[in-house]
Amino acid sequence: VTQLGFRVFRPIKPMMAQMAEDAREVLKETGGSMAFEYKLDGARIQIHKSGDEVRVYSRRLTDVTESLPEIVDLARREIRARQAILEGEVIAVGKDHASPLLFQHLMRRFRRVHEVDDMAREIPIELQLFDVIYLDGDSLLNAEYVERRKRLSEIAGTIQLTKQITTDDPQKAAEFLKEALDSGHEGLVAKKLDSPYTPGIRGKRWFKIKQILEPLDLVIVAAEWGYGRRHRWLSDYYSVSYTHLTL
Repeated sequence: VTQLGFRVFRPIKPMMAQMAEDAREVLKETGGSMAFEYKLDGARIQIHKSGDEVRVYSRRLTDVTESLPEIVDLARREIRARQAILEGEVIAVGKDHASPLLFQHLMRRFRRVHEVDDMAREIPIELQLFDVIYLDGDSLLNAEYVERRKRLSEIAGTIQLTKQITTDDPQKAAEFLKEALDSGHEGLVAKKLDSPYTPGIRGKRWFKIKQILEPLDLVIVAAEWGYGRRHRWLSDYYSVSYTHLTL
């Protein structure tokens, strides 16, 4: 597994997940129990903490600290570690904090660098953590996922962790997927229990399971080069609905 010298406040590429059709496919591929956790309809972030200093980075490693002051305050107050690099998901929530809002609302927060307090009142956000990859001088890249999750639960304070079950039963996983979707989330992420953390790599250790939607008329507006065997191919695509385009 990759050996990496960490430096807090120098973000690293996130580990990626492959798409899977359903839980049965994932369990067949891996041949054992998996951790299934909610895939939130939010923005993945990387939180770096050293003492009282906290900085927040987006999935693309952009510094978004100034746009998310409540996340900074929460991490400074609750994370029980001198130094840490953690991963989580930020979602926009209704003012009653009972249900997630669409991803578009959250992006208004990420783009805001002025009058942030007003926007924070208009669009409250919530943090859920799902991984820790560096803790008080120790790299956890090579630690098994179950060990990282345990360490995360020990230092998260009152910060919620992504809801999770561990099972080798595809029916239970399917029921958990329905629960996630009914709660307004995107689907599930399935993770091998012994998986190390591999920055920037999309291997067969993490899988995304989403709801299959009806066909849509979309226009691709951007794309990213793939990793590993797909490095010469365009991989992740970004699109908008054809009907929403202004011609």
